[in-house]
Amino acid sequence: MFDVASLTVQCRRLAADEVGFASDDELLDAAVELQSARSALDTAEAHVLAALRARGVTDRCFGLKTPRWVAAQAKVDRRPIARRERVGAQLRHLEVVDAAVAEGALSFDHAAAVADAAANPRIADQVAATQNVWVELAAETSFVDWRHQLDRAVALLDQDGGFDPERERARNRLRFSELPDGLMRLAGDLVGAEALSTRQCVEARADRMFHQCKQDAERTGDLPVPGRATLLALALAELVRDGAVVDRDHTNGPAVDVTLIIEATEPSGPLARPATNVHDHECGGVAGSVLDPCAPTGWMSNALVDRCGPARTPDDRHVHADVAASLLCDPSITALVVDSLGVPLDLGRQVRLADRAQRRALGRRDGGCTFPGCDVPIGWCDAHHVTWWHDGGPTDIDNLALLCRYHHGVTHRRGWTMTATTDHWFTFTTPTGDRLHSQRHRGRRPAGSPALTRA
Repeated sequence: MFDVASLTVQCRRLAADEVGFASDDELLDAAVELQSARSALDTAEAHVLAALRARGVTDRCFGLKTPRWVAAQAKVDRRPIARRERVGAQLRHLEVVDAAVAEGALSFDHAAAVADAAANPRIADQVAATQNVWVELAAETSFVDWRHQLDRAVALLDQDGGFDPERERARNRLRFSELPDGLMRLAGDLVGAEALSTRQCVEARADRMFHQCKQDAERTGDLPVPGRATLLALALAELVRDGAVVDRDHTNGPAVDVTLIIEATEPSGPLARPATNVHDHECGGVAGSVLDPCAPTGWMSNALVDRCGPARTPDDRHVHADVAASLLCDPSITALVVDSLGVPLDLGRQVRLADRAQRRALGRRDGGCTFPGCDVPIGWCDAHHVTWWHDGGPTDIDNLALLCRYHHGVTHRRGWTMTATTDHWFTFTTPTGDRLHSQRHRGRRPAGSPALTRA
């Protein structure tokens, strides 16, 4: 039935081929085609594994579950096989997705993501009912953006899933393990408000340490900048030391700057109050404001929880309504109420660098590096002037775009240009005349804007 042996021979011949004499275009085409072949192969394996699992062949004949038996025979890692088996089992109930993968309209990674969502029994029926939506969306956007929107939809469908406010405190756990050579392993679980505040505090301190280390390296030339994981560990240790020496009787509490993104769903009521400062701006009939953290907490909680959409973190992770309500009682929490594009704050040419509020707005709009295919997150991006500052470009939201340091440098290379569209998207033109259209880590690319256009 299957001619897998000849496929194996062909793949091995391809692996033995000399690629050094191939042209650039041949290598580019081969890289994409190999990914398509890998996706098709993974899907075929998922179907075979799921059929073996359903029949119980390996258990009946060898006393082993299918992934463990296959891994033992092939002498490979069992975990990827188990994942493909699980995906294959779910695809039996996701006929639309399964057919799309077989036709090449979806990759195996797309199918695996939908299968993982459908594995949740609380929302399995809803995921199955929206298969067509995810198949169509996959053709319109990048995988990163597609996966982000799927995750967001799953979070909204399962808002009350595993969250239990009564048990939340007991779910916070921390463990220390002593290892050889003086190492101490730290492992734990944080949920709810503790998870959000701890993560944002540690990451903010790590960012400060990164910039300090970078300055030291530039001054001395022999001080390396630690990696992100190291900076996070050092930041956590530094915050613990800071907290240990605080005199709580004579010191103000910590000003933890946690930002929640909350979409206004109704332009009426307290959220549509008249603009009173530069942080208030009316856009498209929906008020977008950086709320005064000193405002009465009752107004903030009621308005934001009752009259707005679900709360999210700046990197678009869903925040349970109960957690959001508790966080909004803390005057050190910043609630950023936005429309679908973020908060348009225009400071003209009176300010050289984007201020903190503008960076929040850019983070909401762009979600990370806008260069197509890049996955660098918000905190590691620069606010780039599309029309350069020394050429008269203003420090306005419609002239700013988030770019990681590498792609920021790319836009300044000779022959490269970057232009803005009227709807706050961007186009990069390469020295060869190819045009690359910007991405957003949340939101679809405008219709008719392909990722690459040949001149």
